[in-house]
Amino acid sequence: MPNDLLFLLRRHIASGYEYHRVVAFVVPALFISAMPWYLYLLECKGGRIYAGISNDVAARYAAHVSGKGAKFTCAFPPTQILAVFEYPDRSTASKAEARVKAMRAERKRALCLQSEAP
Repeated sequence: MPNDLLFLLRRHIASGYEYHRVVAFVVPALFISAMPWYLYLLECKGGRIYAGISNDVAARYAAHVSGKGAKFTCAFPPTQILAVFEYPDRSTASKAEARVKAMRAERKRALCLQSEAP
């Protein structure tokens, strides 16, 4: 990561960007993109299963529990986290979320018992 960062800083500065602008916009983007994203499955009121993605599952779960999460979890509050799967970036996690949301409830429950990500 440090070599990539140094390369990008030099490239942007050489192309005419001011140093403070490069540091303010390029550097945070590098660290954000390097963070893993997670697909999580929640069991909600009535036995329903909710799937979502986040880069901070604990904070997102707290938002769902407090009623500030998705519309679904406001109507059907979560009771527990069933499973969490790690992905290298948001795009990959989002594609996995779409696949999981297309599954029937039985398949989602079976997925929770697996150790492999979908």
